[in-house]
Amino acid sequence: MAKVIKKAQQTKQELLNSACDLFSRNWYETVSISEISKHAGKSSGSFYNYFKSKEDIFLALLDSFLIIFGEEMGGITGETVEARLDSFFNITIKIGKKYKKLVTLFREGQYRYNEMEKRLRGIYMNALYSVYGRELSESEYLFVTGPLRFISIRNLYHKRPYDINTLKSIILNGLYPDDDFGASKVFTSYNEIVEDEKKATRDILLSTAMKLFGEEGYHQVNVYDITRKSRFAVGTFYRHFESKELMLEELVEHIGSETRSLISKNLRKDLNPLETTIQGFFIFIKILEKNPAFYTIVREAEFVLEEKVEEYYNRFENGYLNQPCPENMDTVTVANALSGIVHYFGIEDIFSRNIKDIESILSTLSTYLQSGISH
Repeated sequence: MAKVIKKAQQTKQELLNSACDLFSRNWYETVSISEISKHAGKSSGSFYNYFKSKEDIFLALLDSFLIIFGEEMGGITGETVEARLDSFFNITIKIGKKYKKLVTLFREGQYRYNEMEKRLRGIYMNALYSVYGRELSESEYLFVTGPLRFISIRNLYHKRPYDINTLKSIILNGLYPDDDFGASKVFTSYNEIVEDEKKATRDILLSTAMKLFGEEGYHQVNVYDITRKSRFAVGTFYRHFESKELMLEELVEHIGSETRSLISKNLRKDLNPLETTIQGFFIFIKILEKNPAFYTIVREAEFVLEEKVEEYYNRFENGYLNQPCPENMDTVTVANALSGIVHYFGIEDIFSRNIKDIESILSTLSTYLQSGISH
């Protein structure tokens, strides 16, 4: 009996390992139960002895990552806030490198199941309680975890360098100690790009694809869906685009260029670096609120167009590199730290619904960018 149980446990683990391998390399919709079974050297019938469905095994992997993440975060040590923050940073970055496949599929899980981000947030909150000895507010949570999470992801997938001392200095001491903050100058209305009502055929197809990809997902939508919704023949699509993938590539390029253009055109020229940063955050969030498909399309494109998405993030990084930066800090780390704050602010606001008052949270974030959170 013991041998039978051991064999069953081994088979189940082999299926989990197979699924982890495939889900970490491919978007969820493109992986089948037969592929998981075959990759594990098992039959599809064997799969159903352990899991009800593809979703069942996917959720099991997400659960396993959260268990691992929580256990690793339980290892935070240090006698001071600075020492514990060091420990927190090192553990977070180590998890990404040690469990890259699980991290990769979990990132898709966050996109599919909002409760996964909520559970991860709970683990982070507990870890930060260990660091600071108190519960952190929403704005404090974003200020500490946003830069770390984004820098870790950029390093893991895009090989972007970072300086841990710069990151720690931002969190503990802030970035703009000499800048004042004037909310009345920062939180102003912004002018959107007005689209021509008489769109060309190509633009109509792109606009329709943007809407469908955002609502249903890239892999769930086919060329026929796009042309039918646009009231064109399928042949019309192929006169303008070689494939659905190349259309997605153009959409990612469009999302990035339009977002950067809107931010650039609406930023006031009479602001100091702190105010410029916060106003940039504000405009970015307003753009995402109006166009939530921007975020979902870029996230899904990570599994289809890795290099294009890396280029997308690199261009935002370059925008921050053009801003003033303290001489003793690594500019790339600062750029990605700021990108991380606004990236996760967007998730918390638009998808997790944890932001009640954008201007209030951003105003509070401005104080942390001035002086950090040291206790």
